[in-house]
This record gives sequence, C-alpha cells and structure tokens, in this order.
Amino acid sequence: MQSVVVNVVYYFDEQIVGCETGQANDITTPANGTAYINVDYPEDDDYDKIKFNDYKVYLVQAGRAY
Repeated sequence: MQSVVVNVVYYFDEQIVGCETGQANDITTPANGTAYINVDYPEDDDYDKIKFNDYKVYLVQAGRAY
C-alpha cells in the first residue's frame, strides 16, 4: 500500500487563516508520474470560504508497504 499525507496552511497577509489535510492511499502512478491529492478549500465555522493570498504545502507522510 502506498500513501501520501499533506497539510496545506493558508495565509492572509502573513497570518495563518486555515489549515487543511489531504491524503491519498493506494496511489498508482507510473515512475516519475503525477499523483493528485484533493484538499478542501478552507472554511470558517459557518462554512463560508476563507480568503487567503498565500499557502504552503507540507509533506506529513509518504510511505509504501511491501
């Protein structure tokens, strides 16, 4: 099994305004291929979209079990 977990931290004027986690399991991509991980758009407590003007993606985990 293959898995990848990322965190996306959203910023507005250099202040953190949201953080979302994305993951993919059993990724089947060819060598040097591309895997797509969907990450939710940041929302507030009322489920309204949060404005941001920058973001950073952090790799949390990547692994493969044989």
